[in-house]
Amino acid sequence: GQRVVTQVQSMPGREFVGRVAFVDPMVNRETRTIGVRVVIPNEDGALKIGDYASAAISAAVNAPESEGSAVYDPDLVGKWISPRHPQVIRDGPGQCPECGMELVPASTLGFVSTPLEQAHDIVVPRDAVLMAGEQSVAYVETEPGRFEFRNVVVGQIVGDKVSIVKGVDAGERVVSGAALLVDSQFSMAGKPSLIDPTRAIEREPEETDLFNSPEIMAALEALSDEDKGEVMAQKICPVTMAALGSMGTPLPVDVRGRRVWICCAGCETGLRNEPETYFAILDEAAAEEADKQKIIDEAMAALDAENRVLAVAQKICPVANFPLGSMGTPIRVDVEGRAVFICCEGCRQSLIDEPQKYLEILDNGIVEAPGAEAAVPVISTLPQIRPLDEPDSLPRMSLPQTAPPHEAGEGSGSDNDEEPANVTDALSKLSAVEQRLARAQRTCPVADMQLGSMGTPPKVDVNGRTVFICCEGCRGALLANPDKYLAKLNPEAGQ
Repeated sequence: GQRVVTQVQSMPGREFVGRVAFVDPMVNRETRTIGVRVVIPNEDGALKIGDYASAAISAAVNAPESEGSAVYDPDLVGKWISPRHPQVIRDGPGQCPECGMELVPASTLGFVSTPLEQAHDIVVPRDAVLMAGEQSVAYVETEPGRFEFRNVVVGQIVGDKVSIVKGVDAGERVVSGAALLVDSQFSMAGKPSLIDPTRAIEREPEETDLFNSPEIMAALEALSDEDKGEVMAQKICPVTMAALGSMGTPLPVDVRGRRVWICCAGCETGLRNEPETYFAILDEAAAEEADKQKIIDEAMAALDAENRVLAVAQKICPVANFPLGSMGTPIRVDVEGRAVFICCEGCRQSLIDEPQKYLEILDNGIVEAPGAEAAVPVISTLPQIRPLDEPDSLPRMSLPQTAPPHEAGEGSGSDNDEEPANVTDALSKLSAVEQRLARAQRTCPVADMQLGSMGTPPKVDVNGRTVFICCEGCRGALLANPDKYLAKLNPEAGQ
């Protein structure tokens, strides 16, 4: 009985209104669609059998779930309708002239007499949400010119509107019309994107030193040295997961004999109501931090005493902005008479090609190294999701295609068919197709290291080709001189 508005090609601009008479209970196995029969009055014979038509059924884009399948139609308020021939509508009870069945109140078929209360889901333009398979993403403007990747849960889609059940809050501004452009910029920058929503999630915020942010350090100045040490050890508010100091001077709360720092007064109630939940978050974060530090300490221990002091003081690779030691033993490179440490071989060429750029980065964060004779640079910034500034330079987005494996030859990481366990583990985080591509390519064209030997290899789209690199440190060199590194790849790899 639901109202349907139809237009036919032979009479553009004219609308025909009918009613749904039957909904097929079976899904068509070939088209995966459900047939709907609509009865439309045709007293003047204008409608012809075989003509092409389009039909639209209106529905509330964010009707509350509690209403079930209820429908408000002002034409059926207080009316009686034939269960078998819904085009038969009367003001009172009686019999259907088509089949003789008793008419029933429209309310018994799910029609309500008052407009449905609208739910409070967020409604955005349809083109603000990018979809691929089961993945739906949107980009939210966090400040003018800066956007944030969001995984969203989509509700109903009606016309050019879509409801967002989860992922976007009321009042937030989403990218509409240019969402695909922003997504391609994120993909090129190694950020999570529609084509690879898991990219860089594991390696972004956790790898940087939050307390080198001037804003956060200013917020901590009001604390005593002892309190500041506790805050820097805890790092995050367990309630909001925000960095302590990012919302002003952190506050201490004593809960069940344990002192916990929170980012603002608004978190105190939640912490006191569910202390065990937030204790568990802090304990898990502390354990993860200890594991990371153990890896770094082991990597640093491989250096001699002099280089170890310098690397510990420098802390961060100026090229990749990763903690030194997080990707293995730091590598010393002498640049213009200065000792600079990088996280991996993939960063060497970038440092050599643009020494002033990276020396300036280091100079912007100089601190005194305990026990060192001179000031040693430290660089770290809060992680930010920022699109590239040159959209014209974007590569063509392409889904990865399978490539046949090839024999190990020039540029391959090993002639041994047995893959190291750490490589297998790193590649397992890629999709099945990406694993085949990475194994076919075998080595990073920039650093000549086996893909997976330094963690899950990032994927870069270069001149329409998908290329894997061993680490983020190689991205800059690859994009700066793509022809050089594409020439090093086997013709079958990276296609």
